[in-house]
Amino acid sequence: MPKKHSVSIIISCRDDYKYLSSILLDLSKLSPLPEIIVSDASKDHGAVKEICKHYQIKLLQVEPPSRGQQLDKGAEKSTSDILLFHHTDTNFSQNHYDSLVQSFNTDSIIIGGAFLKDIEELYPIFPLFSWFHKVYAMHIGTLYGDQSIFVLRSVFLNLMALKVCP
Repeated sequence: MPKKHSVSIIISCRDDYKYLSSILLDLSKLSPLPEIIVSDASKDHGAVKEICKHYQIKLLQVEPPSRGQQLDKGAEKSTSDILLFHHTDTNFSQNHYDSLVQSFNTDSIIIGGAFLKDIEELYPIFPLFSWFHKVYAMHIGTLYGDQSIFVLRSVFLNLMALKVCP
């Protein structure tokens, strides 16, 4: 029988109050509920603390601001076997979540991947740019980092161990 994977969603935050409350509302409706960790490097930790308290979300405060350190600290504190690194201004639906879990549960060779962000909702004048970015990202790389990246926790922690190498 295939393994049933659990998910930790790690959100790096730095003064993203406008989007944080909205994405936490969406994520808190996922079923089954994933572990959600906000790794915060905001100037005003109090605002983020209040938002996380309202949604009963695990909060880490990271100083100095560093997206890489925020994600690393979130991964270290996570307890699930799939890590999803997510931006506050990026949508994530039940369909995304179901697809992610189903992929890992049914295909044992998957170790990671990404959901590409569709910027058309945020910037309606950019549908052509969004189309171009999707083609570019699938064949060359990404133009911007606002997407959801997922990886097996064991793989991520093994890669973190390589950071001590010169």
